[in-house]
Amino acid sequence: MPTTPEETTVQSPDTAMTTGGDGDRRNLFSCPLDPTTVGIAVSKKKKKKKKKLKDRSPSEKGLIGLLLIASLAIVAFAERDIQRRPRAEIRGPKLAWGVASLNALGALAYLGIGRR
Repeated sequence: MPTTPEETTVQSPDTAMTTGGDGDRRNLFSCPLDPTTVGIAVSKKKKKKKKKLKDRSPSEKGLIGLLLIASLAIVAFAERDIQRRPRAEIRGPKLAWGVASLNALGALAYLGIGRR
C-alpha cells in the first residue's frame, strides 16, 4: 500500500523494503545506525601489502640476514648453556627454560634472569 504518491512498499517473506521516489531501497526493519540506511559511505581499509624479500633493497636484505644470524646465535648459546649448567645454578626448572629459550626473546630472558 503506497504511503505517498512516490513511495511504494514491497514485502517479501524475509524482508520488507521501501522504494523511495528517488529509487533507493531501504530495509524497513533495519537499525537506524546501519550505514547503508542513513547514507554514510562505508570505506574499506586497504591492507598494506607485505614486502617480499626479493622486493627489498640489498641493505635491508643484509640487515635481515644479520638479525637472523644474531637471533640463531643467541638461541644456540642459551640452549648450550642450559644443557651444560648444573641445576643449582639455574633459577627455575631447566626444562621450562629450555622451551622458553627456543626463540630469541626467551633466550634473552634466560641469559638475563635465568642464570644465578
